[in-house]
Amino acid sequence: MRAVLFIDRNSLYYYGGNIAKPISLAVPNDVLQDIEVIDDVAFKKILIQFLKKYAIKPALVMICFSSQSYFVKQLEPQKEPPDIPTLLSNFAEIVPFSHVLVNLFTFQKNQAIIALNKDLAYLLRDTLEPFGFKVEGFIPSYIFYGERPIPFSLGIAQSIIKQFSSLQQVSFPVHEEESVIIEADEKEFSEQETPKKTNSNLFIMIGVFGFLILVLIYMLFFFRKSPKKQPTVTQPAQVQVVKTTTQPDKVKSVSPTVQPEVTNV
Repeated sequence: MRAVLFIDRNSLYYYGGNIAKPISLAVPNDVLQDIEVIDDVAFKKILIQFLKKYAIKPALVMICFSSQSYFVKQLEPQKEPPDIPTLLSNFAEIVPFSHVLVNLFTFQKNQAIIALNKDLAYLLRDTLEPFGFKVEGFIPSYIFYGERPIPFSLGIAQSIIKQFSSLQQVSFPVHEEESVIIEADEKEFSEQETPKKTNSNLFIMIGVFGFLILVLIYMLFFFRKSPKKQPTVTQPAQVQVVKTTTQPDKVKSVSPTVQPEVTNV
């Protein structure tokens, strides 16, 4: 299911999903004033009560900001392409929001830089998503009507729902751009380092494998040679023992018989 949440200064309008007719929510000035959130906790509480009151079921939500809910700067036609990043940065600095979402949008043949209150946009997202809603984009009404102040209507809501997919592509970022940049940098860094690590690991594995092969060859050679050496070591020892024990006995038995024969002659 798809739905639209329309922001018009201190009023919120909802249509889509299981809600067949547009419904509205007026936010007190001490909670939301001039598109600045005064009390985050009170704002969340009011929005949650709004969801429960009308039994709004989870849906894919496109959040649209009216011309009264953002700052805009029209770009004059130029012969040379403008330096868009610099223009966006300069405009973000003069917008009276603590944190800003800024982007370039086109209406017919005109282009304009538009700045949203980032705190309000992300507070809406963070309040809705725990209840099963998924915010698919933040868009300005400028892309439909230019700078004309158009109040919310059923026709506007239905038009947004019909163009849901295309609006996702031109939306302000739903999540922090900084985190995306950091992830891209880390991925690029890791991709650069991976070949070096894999090459070094490969050389280590080859060295270990070669060492194991040498150890295996040595062990096979040692165990094949060792049985042949054992008989050659033990046999000479037995022969020497026999000689040393028999020779003295023979000498002692012969010497007494030889001496009497010599004296008779």
